Amino acid sequence: MTDARLILAERLGVSRGFRDHAGQWRETSVETAEALLAALGRPRPRPRRRRRRFWTKTPGSCRRT
Repeated sequence: MTDARLILAERLGVSRGFRDHAGQWRETSVETAEALLAALGRPRPRPRRRRRRFWTKTPGSCRRT
């Protein structure tokens, strides 16, 4: 579980996977995790946007614009 959506789902109580009738381990897919989060009323997590900072150098000081 390296996807952020899967990690969030696990923190909210969604299992990482299950064992089927033959005993095979089945991982929870990203689509299933998103559907379960939607059923729990949680929106899809959005990727964080990086704030861009622009610096201009003026004589004698640095200031942000």
